[in-house]
Amino acid sequence: LDISNFNLENHTPIHIIGDVEFYWNQLLTPKDFATDTTIGNKQYLKLPNVWNKNLVDGVAIGSDGFATYRLIVKTSRDGLFGLKLNEVDCAYKIWANNACDSVGKVAKSKKEIIPSWKRKELYFNSFNKQIEIVIQVANFNHRKGGLEDVILLGTVNQIVKAKEKSIALNIFLLSIIMLVGLSHIFMFSLRKQERNALLFGLVCILMSIRLMCT
Repeated sequence: LDISNFNLENHTPIHIIGDVEFYWNQLLTPKDFATDTTIGNKQYLKLPNVWNKNLVDGVAIGSDGFATYRLIVKTSRDGLFGLKLNEVDCAYKIWANNACDSVGKVAKSKKEIIPSWKRKELYFNSFNKQIEIVIQVANFNHRKGGLEDVILLGTVNQIVKAKEKSIALNIFLLSIIMLVGLSHIFMFSLRKQERNALLFGLVCILMSIRLMCT
């Protein structure tokens, strides 16, 4: 991804969309790419996208398995950048140059993996106007596997603002759904024959609880 002629500071964060390197059934690290020139079975997978039904050696793969994604980004300058990841099915470990973080525990079997849908941001420096992004993903617990949601790349301030905007939107939705639910339950308390209002109110409350948990 070449953004060397792009003034990132004057725009919103970049959505990483397009083909990236994809290594099925391999958990590779940046050190592997720096020292091992014989890494095989390299393919390309379009992001954002689940890996279900993609062809590997002519065979469609399912949801269960593990893989490594890799992307090189060329920047216009060296400095501090950030990545924002949303849901990843179902555990991942990410490197961006000198920074590393993980959600859950990536493993090669269902017994060892620890799934998680926690959302995180990663902040790092670019070196020689270049960013190497390597992501290990493992899934044995969900019907979809891989990087389903878009990844945001931007400056630190842009990523922080994107996170704050996401939190504000969720709080707004939570407040509206909770208010609608409580109002319908109150309506039922005044008119007991309005059972549909009670059912709808309970559904709204359950949706609010789910939103708080996720």
